[in-house]
Amino acid sequence: MTNDIGFKELYDVSLKTTYPIEMGDRKIEVGETIAVFDKIQIANFEEKKNFISANGGFDNRARVWWEESKEIRISLAQGVFSKEQMMLLANAKLLINEGDSIVPVHRREVVETDGNGRAEVKFPIQTPVFVYEKETGEKMSTFTYTDNIVNVGVGYKEVVVDYYYNYDNKYSVLSFGRGLTNGYLELEGKTRVKDDITGQVTTGIIKIPKLKLMSNLSMRLGQDVAPVVGRLDAVAVPTGERGQKKLMELIFLSEDIDSDM
Repeated sequence: MTNDIGFKELYDVSLKTTYPIEMGDRKIEVGETIAVFDKIQIANFEEKKNFISANGGFDNRARVWWEESKEIRISLAQGVFSKEQMMLLANAKLLINEGDSIVPVHRREVVETDGNGRAEVKFPIQTPVFVYEKETGEKMSTFTYTDNIVNVGVGYKEVVVDYYYNYDNKYSVLSFGRGLTNGYLELEGKTRVKDDITGQVTTGIIKIPKLKLMSNLSMRLGQDVAPVVGRLDAVAVPTGERGQKKLMELIFLSEDIDSDM
């Protein structure tokens, strides 16, 4: 059996650690917040339950029922997200480099040669490098290069230089396939609840003590596609002793504690 709960607005959603982890160059302690989602656009909580019956007697009817919550599948969507949130969306490692290694970066430039057949590009040229005539698109087989100067032997000619250069400043790498977390996180967030009769708006607090990230990143890029929406998929699993298990708590306060926000 499946029960669905949807929230139009979920804010101040924080994910906290339940064990020490490393996040880029940071060491995170137990209970420390590793990411905050300011305003979730869509939040969906899907509860999965098992119903088991003991049958017997006339017509083998169900005599005793046991109900057990297996998990809650959670999907949170937000339009703009940071690198840290991106790590959680993909459950990926963020690696920080201080500039002691390089990143090859591809670049194409249209330049015009001087009277000596020389042209200057922005960065020192690294292989592979190719030069094309701008007007015809034909690849030029005869040229030389040194640093950021290319010599094609023909003066006052527009050419396209296709080359790599080395980026050696500080950078970070989001490494997919290397999981950020193998254990569980804790989620806490807020929502606003409106009373149908009085119209009073109060604060609801959502707490999930045991959350497992599910890596399932899908991105579409391009001029004619909709903007990328970051979606975090996770599963809330039971915690507590048998008969006292819980997956999620929804606490209803008697006032809107963030009314001045």
